[in-house]
Amino acid sequence: MAEVTINRQRSYVSGNRRKWVGNIDIAADTDTLTLSNLFNTIESAHFTSPTNNGIGATISAGVITLQTGGAEAGVHCEVTGQ
Repeated sequence: MAEVTINRQRSYVSGNRRKWVGNIDIAADTDTLTLSNLFNTIESAHFTSPTNNGIGATISAGVITLQTGGAEAGVHCEVTGQ
């Protein structure tokens, strides 16, 4: 388990929610994306693989653990929370 590589990122506020949008590379199954410095609570996280492979995620205290079948490059992600 290691931290994903963040290629591009931006965050902004929309209404009373913070949004984080990024492009990441996942090296292996169970890699993590840590956003606890931006969010007290993560409400949703969506990941889109350029190869259309399924990507699962578990969220715990500002850390998202990703479940993949292996390495994925150029994954688009959107995270919403407060």
